[in-house]
Amino acid sequence: MALNSRATKPQCQPIADLQDLSGAAAPTAVTHLGLDSDDAPGTINAVSIALLPEDGAAKAVDAARKALPSCGDYAIGTDDPADPGATADYTLTGGAGHDIGDDSLTMNFDTGEQYSSVVTVVRVGPLLLRGTSVGMYGPPPTAIPKAVMKAQADKITGPTRPAH
Repeated sequence: MALNSRATKPQCQPIADLQDLSGAAAPTAVTHLGLDSDDAPGTINAVSIALLPEDGAAKAVDAARKALPSCGDYAIGTDDPADPGATADYTLTGGAGHDIGDDSLTMNFDTGEQYSSVVTVVRVGPLLLRGTSVGMYGPPPTAIPKAVMKAQADKITGPTRPAH
């Protein structure tokens, strides 16, 4: 369920859209998978595969990459019914993701208090493969390993490429 995050700075909205797969990054279909890891207690890992219409995936990644330099002090509000009017303030850093797929981007969201997260997005044609690691009350999480993201990207590369 997307929480329809709203960035407090309009130029940062592409990051909010990619963060929760809403707005301009809203998929026509999506699936999520939780990943267990004994190596990082207190960390929640998940991988999502989202199909965006037409060239929406390419546009979403490109727009978020362009927004990163002006969104270091990043804040969002959501329409989360469990916490109406809530906002989250982050220190945001990011840049090139894993060198796989057609394009990739990694974003680090740190609240400085309760939790932090790392979101790595790999675009394969019209699909966004999104790996998210959320660290709760502990050290910042690391990005989902490249080998895991590559294995998932390899699974979706075949169906998105024309047969030769």
